[in-house]
Amino acid sequence: MNLMAESTLSRVRRKLDKYEWARKIAAQLDRDGNKFVSTKLELPVGPGEHDQEYYCSDCGAFLYLDPSRPHEHKCVFCGKIFRGAQYDSVWQNRIHTMVSVDARRASYAYLLSPSPELFRALRDYLIFYTKRYKSGFPEQGPEYSRGKVTTTGLTEAMWVLNLLWVYHSIEEGLSPEERNSLRDELFVPVALLLAPQATIIHNIHTWYMSAVGAIGATFGDEALLQTALNGPSGLHAQISEGFYRDGLWYEGAPTYHFFTLYAMLQLIYFAGIDVKTSIPRFSSLFLAPWKIVQPNLVLPALNDCYYGMEPSQWQVISDPDGGWLLSRFAPYYEMAVSLSCDEDLSGVLSALYSGNPANRHSPEALFFGPDELASPAELPLQSIQMEETGYGILRGRDHRGKSIYALLKYGQHGRNHEHFDKMQIILYGNDECVVPDLGTIVYAHSLHRAYYKGSLGHNLIVANEKDQLRAIGQSRYFVPAPFLQLMEAEEDDMTQDAITQNRAVLISDSYIIDFYQIRSPFQNTYDWIHHNKGKLLDSQKFSEGHFFGNQHYDTVFRNRCSFTSTEAWEVRFRTAHGGFRLLMQPDTVPTQVIAAEGPENPASKFIPVIIARRRTSGTVFIALYEFYDQIPVISCFASERLPLDQGWAFSVSTNEFTDRILFSRTYGKNRKQSGGFLVEGKLGVLREYRSGERLLEIVDGQKIELRDPLQVENEKSSFFKMEFVRPTDAVIQLKADGSREILYHQER
Repeated sequence: MNLMAESTLSRVRRKLDKYEWARKIAAQLDRDGNKFVSTKLELPVGPGEHDQEYYCSDCGAFLYLDPSRPHEHKCVFCGKIFRGAQYDSVWQNRIHTMVSVDARRASYAYLLSPSPELFRALRDYLIFYTKRYKSGFPEQGPEYSRGKVTTTGLTEAMWVLNLLWVYHSIEEGLSPEERNSLRDELFVPVALLLAPQATIIHNIHTWYMSAVGAIGATFGDEALLQTALNGPSGLHAQISEGFYRDGLWYEGAPTYHFFTLYAMLQLIYFAGIDVKTSIPRFSSLFLAPWKIVQPNLVLPALNDCYYGMEPSQWQVISDPDGGWLLSRFAPYYEMAVSLSCDEDLSGVLSALYSGNPANRHSPEALFFGPDELASPAELPLQSIQMEETGYGILRGRDHRGKSIYALLKYGQHGRNHEHFDKMQIILYGNDECVVPDLGTIVYAHSLHRAYYKGSLGHNLIVANEKDQLRAIGQSRYFVPAPFLQLMEAEEDDMTQDAITQNRAVLISDSYIIDFYQIRSPFQNTYDWIHHNKGKLLDSQKFSEGHFFGNQHYDTVFRNRCSFTSTEAWEVRFRTAHGGFRLLMQPDTVPTQVIAAEGPENPASKFIPVIIARRRTSGTVFIALYEFYDQIPVISCFASERLPLDQGWAFSVSTNEFTDRILFSRTYGKNRKQSGGFLVEGKLGVLREYRSGERLLEIVDGQKIELRDPLQVENEKSSFFKMEFVRPTDAVIQLKADGSREILYHQER
């Protein structure tokens, strides 16, 4: 690929002539180029420390690297300044990557407005490394990831790819001797260092191969290029083996998904690959994150995903290694759209800018993206199951018209970047993620493994105060019906204590029911853990103080207090945009309810945590969640275990309707009856409006029936019955005038 190609530059000039957004990008790049010329920074030569050591001990966040302050290192969250040799050494390592980003932006400026001063600055920058790479920089880093200019092979690959963009921008102005020297003394030696390190399917190894292949393509080294494209850990192997069929990267973290894609994008561009013919799955890899995005266009912070970064804070990140605001990755979508010409991707790209071209601000938009934005894609409204990855997502709108989103995580283990959090849930309502996954902090921080990566930092059950094992759960039901939606999953071998767990989430237009069963042959301590943004409003019901007796719990959670209950209980929270209510049903054993504050993210912030503790061999935690404005609308929530192990009956009432729900954990045909409501199947729902209208739903069933409540054993008292030949999911409307309509029907 040649950035100086006339076809590329003519498109850029056309954009500059027609669009104000393009001229603003060009003006910023011009300022970047002038700054690169005027900045006299003496680049260090010598070993440095890994950037995972460059963090705030209070917040667990990376420090801000200021190129002009090699001995002052600031936390962007709390403002604390760190000093010392260990921080200076990381600065010495990261400064090379950071300046390479500046050089790349300056090279774009050179393409727009070539000047002798900028050419010399960029050429001298490349020659600085050419003269020193072989002998001036010692090889460093762990055995599995070796660098020279930087401390690891990963950062070496990222650094050299930026240098390649610079090389392509000024290539025509270099002498043959300079080109040969850059090839033989810098770029090819980097490729020879990285190529043997690429051995597995992994995000880091994708970066190795991207750098190797880009160097091979640039300098006509077919052996390097073919290794990077078709080798055992090359591009095509990484795509076919690293991405699940649902389009998500196997490590399960949205930021690592994009981190890997960005490496691939660069190799694809340098190698001139036609993705439409060579990579048929290409567009699906960019559409997959769109499918799981929350209604506010924020990606859930799953696994080792960096959490809560605002755009202003991303200004200090010098490489694309995290962040869950989907628009953060708009530059990648600009490149992807230009490669694929995919209409769906074009709509997503436009949606990331809210359909407003004035929001386009990246060099990628100017050099690679389409001239004009397509019509914005509508936000995902349909529930979806990423079955191979193991994410079930239910979407809907509540009775106020506001979006509801629930994610249940159950599936594959994402290896090194996985968290021990099978069966955890994330809940979104009232225009924010109220029950979040807290993502990750810097890996070297003690709380990373002990809390954020461990089970304790998630919304799930912790058994015997121990993390889960590396287990794989499986989906049992996923029913996106138009009335009550259901998803259910289970996992065996949760810990070494022969514990299995099953969780079902049901969403209606007024509430969410969470049915979470855990069982074992032995007595265990089960902690149902719930992290909730906002302020706990019911603190007066908790007694003063609580001591777990577990040093880790007592260290992680502060302001602990508790009460013990054998009855149903509830707590409420005031969130940024309304209220959130949690109602919990009792079990046969007492529940110790503990309120505390746990680390949010950054770790210096805290979030309310509710822990419901029970000591038994098996139990069911049945909770109802309600989002509301000022006053809750649900007046009653009750549960009943049905006789003969038929399952459970739930009742939910408002001043407009009463819902009766018959539910069992078993699968297939199972007779359940409560009052005059009878169903043979997995789930039955009856909504009775005060107006006389009724809605009924059956899941994986063959019979649903209504009888006179006073004559429930008399089959002749039935006034509605519907039977199906095969197990079926269906929703039926019974109107006040006696007519009926099937709103949804799906045979299993």
